[in-house]
Amino acid sequence: MAPKDVKFIDDSIKTDNDDMTTEKIVYKPRIQWSNVAVNLFIHFGSLVGVYHMLTLQPKWQTYIWFLIVTVLCNLSVCIGVHRLWSHRSFKAVRKLRLLLLFFYTMAGQSSVYNWVKVHRVHHKFAETEKDPLNFRRGFFFAHVGWYCLTFHPECEKEMKRIDMKDIEADKDIMFQYNNYEILFFIFNIMLPVLTPCYFWNESLWISFWVCFVTRFAINFTQLNFTNSANHFIGRRPYDKGQSATDNLAMVFFSFGEGYHNYHHVFPYDYRSGEFGDIGHYNLSAVLIDFFAKFGWVYDRKMVSSEMISRRVMKSGDGTHFLSHEEAHKNAIYGYGDKDIDPDDQEDLDNMKN
Repeated sequence: MAPKDVKFIDDSIKTDNDDMTTEKIVYKPRIQWSNVAVNLFIHFGSLVGVYHMLTLQPKWQTYIWFLIVTVLCNLSVCIGVHRLWSHRSFKAVRKLRLLLLFFYTMAGQSSVYNWVKVHRVHHKFAETEKDPLNFRRGFFFAHVGWYCLTFHPECEKEMKRIDMKDIEADKDIMFQYNNYEILFFIFNIMLPVLTPCYFWNESLWISFWVCFVTRFAINFTQLNFTNSANHFIGRRPYDKGQSATDNLAMVFFSFGEGYHNYHHVFPYDYRSGEFGDIGHYNLSAVLIDFFAKFGWVYDRKMVSSEMISRRVMKSGDGTHFLSHEEAHKNAIYGYGDKDIDPDDQEDLDNMKN
């Protein structure tokens, strides 16, 4: 977390009297202590749940319930609030939208409305003072610090300007937004905790720490590592000018969200990566394709191979070709190789030493 005396003085604000005149303002982020307390409780409290699980105290049904809820909550973030609502990369029928909304509310990652607003501004102004998740302010800030500090004034301006008409027109999303606190309590705490207690007589104490606190911490971490680790370690095959990376570990951990360099270049691709198959651990894209077979998903947006090639050649870091099918197509071992370019061979033959 940034210390209290951190100042950002590189942002300019236009005055009302002169559009050409700018004045410097000092931004001192304020700590939101309620969010700090929640994050400390969830992260340190998750260790209690981990201890119970490692010492085999929960009933076996609780382990299965924990796994199912954790996975479905994470998928609701990847498929629902991220690819569907934030980026509008595909469309879905209402019954699937309600299903995604149900599990997303269980995930407890704030209302859909607020999540989408923050994420759209993040993509629109990545790595500037307008970016709510600005990685330039540090790994920790991008991971969890932004929850605990007030937004930059320039970021707050863009939050008010970003287009949210599609979200505001969705009655189901706005119902969740207007009633989020009570829905959070019911779906994120009561339902995951009380289900094991009611159906297989699990201890309330164990169920609380395992099925709420530890599960909530894992869902939280899965999401936020995309904002932090995925801007820190990995390759940049599509745009070397962005901090966002493609990170295979994050791809596996987040069911396909780790192709982050690709995603920042092509945010409207429903696959959120160049490849949308299970072999590339993109479970989210596989499920979107699965629902499309039954008509629950339609109008999927996808980037063409030509668009990808153009971007790779224009701004990639060169690593795209290391794993591409064209890799080493024209590689040579040395002088005399039959695959040497004819023009290169001619120049070599004409050299005089």
